[in-house]
Formats: sequence, C-alpha cells, structure tokens
Amino acid sequence: MKQQIILPLLLLAVPVTAAEPAKLKFETYSGYFVSNKFEPQATASFVTARTQKQFDQVFGVAFVMGDKSHRLAPDTFKSQLVLAAIKRGMAFCTYQVTTVTETDSVVQIYFLFLPYKLIAVRLPKHTRMCT
Repeated sequence: MKQQIILPLLLLAVPVTAAEPAKLKFETYSGYFVSNKFEPQATASFVTARTQKQFDQVFGVAFVMGDKSHRLAPDTFKSQLVLAAIKRGMAFCTYQVTTVTETDSVVQIYFLFLPYKLIAVRLPKHTRMCT
C-alpha cells in the first residue's frame, strides 16, 4: 500500500517590493489525504491552491476516531493561499518547515525532510507480551 505524506502550508498574502527577503508567517495543517486521481504516478508533487475549489480537487478530509488535526478555517482563501508538498512511496516521512520568505514575488520554503525509521523485531513464537 502506498503511503502519502502531505504538508499543506498556509501563507499570509504580503506584498513585498524590496530585494531583501521578507519572512512570511505560516502555519502547517494536517488531517487531509491526497486524491488518488491527482498525479497518481508522480513520486513527488507540489501544489498551490488559491481557492477552496482548487484545494478540494487535490485534498479530502481524513476522518479518524479521536482526530485532533489542525485544519483550514472556512474563510482561509479570502486572504491566504495553501502551498503543499506531497511525497508518495512506501516510507513514512515528514517535512519540518523552518522558514518561508518572499523576494521579488518569489516565495521560498525552507524545510527539513525527515524520514522515519521503522524497526521490526522478530520475537520467538511463544513470547508472552505484557499489555
């Protein structure tokens, strides 16, 4: 089963004309899945959504019991946009955003890509497990 790791970023729309990078405020959101119709063969995708309709063409809300995901507010797209990085494959990983800047209308996202290491342990057949 392919796993999909997504990182939607919420950016404030801040016009900047100076050549110096301006730091933009951002928030990360979770609790969404990627539509299996959106670029299904790509190993990685990058998305810009300026409207709810554009967002909904790529993402759906993932509901699970006890879910406390940080999701977008209903009026998000009135003043903000979403940038998302999608990584597909068998390994779990996460993007940790460090900084978002804008210079001459170019937005740059600085992040760490952190792969998860899963450890499998083989136990003898009659091992008792404590719960």
